[in-house]
Amino acid sequence: MNVRALILLVLPMTLSAQTTDAWRMEADRKIDAHRKGNLTLSLRRNGTPVTGGTVSVRQVTHGFWFGTCVNHYWLGRDDELGDKYRRFISDHFSAVVAENAMKWPYTEPEKGTHTFEKADEMAAFAAEHDLAIRGHTLFWTKIKFKADWMREMEGEPLRESMRNHVKEIVSRYRGKLVAWDVNNEMLNARFFQERVGEGIRPQIFQWARTYDPEVPLFVNEYSILNEPDRVQQYLELIKDLQSKGADVTGIGIQEHAAERVLSVPSDRNTPERQGAVPLTPEGVWKTFDVLSGETDLPIHLTEISFRTQDDEKRADALEKFFRISFAHEKVEAILLWGFWSRAHWLGKQAALVDKDFNLLPAGERLLELLEKEWKTTTHGPLTADGFAFRGFFGGYEGEWTDPQGNVHRFEFRLEKGTEALQIDVQE
Repeated sequence: MNVRALILLVLPMTLSAQTTDAWRMEADRKIDAHRKGNLTLSLRRNGTPVTGGTVSVRQVTHGFWFGTCVNHYWLGRDDELGDKYRRFISDHFSAVVAENAMKWPYTEPEKGTHTFEKADEMAAFAAEHDLAIRGHTLFWTKIKFKADWMREMEGEPLRESMRNHVKEIVSRYRGKLVAWDVNNEMLNARFFQERVGEGIRPQIFQWARTYDPEVPLFVNEYSILNEPDRVQQYLELIKDLQSKGADVTGIGIQEHAAERVLSVPSDRNTPERQGAVPLTPEGVWKTFDVLSGETDLPIHLTEISFRTQDDEKRADALEKFFRISFAHEKVEAILLWGFWSRAHWLGKQAALVDKDFNLLPAGERLLELLEKEWKTTTHGPLTADGFAFRGFFGGYEGEWTDPQGNVHRFEFRLEKGTEALQIDVQE
């Protein structure tokens, strides 16, 4: 698809024939098609099939990664606020990413001096609470995000320091991450290319693959969802990297002005940020279609923020953005770049909870989606054919109440492509 065609699809006028109900119905249809499956459970006791009684199942974890960035100061703070911060994350999210603790200036503040204390703390927290971890980021192209000792380096000394950084951190977290953002925002700066040479970009990916042969390696960019020219540049970047031996296996998209999402143009929900173009469901879906269609790569929405003074507007935008994104088959993760008013880089106008961890309307809306609408709880009789239901992908707890009234508990996962499971129940 050429850029001019994509422009027409991104602009709000593309939804002139749609109503709010129409986009919502389409999103929910896609969610049902892509995020749910049919499953038949057959139960056994001591290896013998059982029947009769009733089965109830309750989803406890999502198969999709709904996450947040983690502030290392508050994660490690040993007081009531730290407890509340950790509890909110573990109770409501399925994935985390370090806001800063895994970035090069934080892990090597002085040349040759590596410190992973804060990153290790997050990794331990994630393991304790069964949270997926995204690695962010091996490198950042802009000079202002470098430690002082890095800013004057160039040539082979800089290349060697970069290689050593990749070796240290990728090896340390090998097998523990679901993704690495490899080189952040390559469309906007050329620090490493100018200091080391054009070949450094694919070489970073090659180093990362050497030290972790399995972890997905992502590119990560902003101003993608509403800028067709940038989409084309992004595609060209990915294909160029791949042609030069970089194992790019995922597409990251940042969006820190997600409050500008509209359902239809008649919303008159004009963005508060100067120059910000509204986002529409059809435009966002088309961007996802183009990126994934041309590359066959998964998409992670890596850094998402909603900033507005209007609490209800933030809540509406969050629900729309999450519903639109969750509906697209190639999107695997949505990670907010903060949630608490005291620890959000955009301040309390972007928060989901206030300073005392009381839910704001956006937080209420998020939990309504994640813990009610997009989680499955159901029950019914256990027949000779088993117990059949349709539910969201993820982890479940189940109970079988046998004909004598005894309760037997079990656990299972509903995965895409799995249509039947045999489960041994506990006595």
